[in-house]
Amino acid sequence: MRSKQILFVLTFLLLLTSLSHAWVQITEQGAKAHWSQKRATLNLRVGCPPNRPLTAWGPCWDDAAEDAAAQWNAAGAQFTFRIQSPSQPAAVSCTSADVDGINTVVWADTHCGMAFGDSVAVTQYWFRRSTGAFLDGDVLFNTNKDWTTYSGPRRSGAIDFHRVAIHEFGHVLGLNHPDDHGQRVTAIMNSSGGGVDRLQADDIAGIRAIYGSTSPPSKGALGNPGHGTFKSGIGVISGWVCRAQRVEVLIGTQRVGVVYGTDRPDTLSVCGDTNNGFVTLVNWNRLGDGVHTARLVVDGAAVGPPAEFKVTTFGQEFYRGAEGVYRLPNFPSAGLDALIVWDERVQNFAIGAVE
Repeated sequence: MRSKQILFVLTFLLLLTSLSHAWVQITEQGAKAHWSQKRATLNLRVGCPPNRPLTAWGPCWDDAAEDAAAQWNAAGAQFTFRIQSPSQPAAVSCTSADVDGINTVVWADTHCGMAFGDSVAVTQYWFRRSTGAFLDGDVLFNTNKDWTTYSGPRRSGAIDFHRVAIHEFGHVLGLNHPDDHGQRVTAIMNSSGGGVDRLQADDIAGIRAIYGSTSPPSKGALGNPGHGTFKSGIGVISGWVCRAQRVEVLIGTQRVGVVYGTDRPDTLSVCGDTNNGFVTLVNWNRLGDGVHTARLVVDGAAVGPPAEFKVTTFGQEFYRGAEGVYRLPNFPSAGLDALIVWDERVQNFAIGAVE
């Protein structure tokens, strides 16, 4: 058997993103840790805070932990966390002789007799070296820290139990820290939690890769920018996806978040509904002159072919003080002229009239 402790250290990192394989599976001497039955039962023993019920995912710590497990269950993978009910007294498996097959979640002032140091939580797991099959996974939360629950950006002071529980349960199912292995990606499985409070596309891609996905590949398309098009000024990135938890567009190596769920009646026949559009505003000038590549990314996986497009600028991110009205003869058809007018607000020309 093989034992390993995974520490959640409270640090603050600025992480860049890329489309490269980023999620990391717990691996020792070639054995990739996993639950062979694609399920694990959590024995929640963290109880309730005295005299002050939790305002989020509460009122008890056990409630917040159960919701954290449910986040992984909703990730679309063939893996399920179950909750031991009622919970049962169990010790942390610190040595091979202690392995009891009970995945206990508890408060502790040390982990197996060792000081936590800066760590806010530790996952202690055991698996077979020959197959990588998990035997036991215990989670210890550091009682020396100030804990609460909340959503949104990280706050100074008290630590959010819910997001730390999501992170630690990711270790229990077999995921390691991407940033500890040279990867740069936004993920709650980063050693610091990545500054996020929920599963990210990379986390979801990881659990689906280890245990398989419960849903077919996403249907969708990147409409704008289109392949072989020309871009300048301020415009939009747009397209559609039938089903997704997270939609992004990769421009070069930069992930661009979008608003997802806008009305697209043209997708009814493909998706069965119409709230499948995605869109975001973009200043193409910021990319710089030249050919760039865009690709649709749905729940961490690339969908469809990449689109190459060319950006032309005036050498500035936002060009100010220019005016101009120009006539395009015989456009859009013979005998008609289009007047185009410079619009500084969109850094581009617009049709002022057709005569």
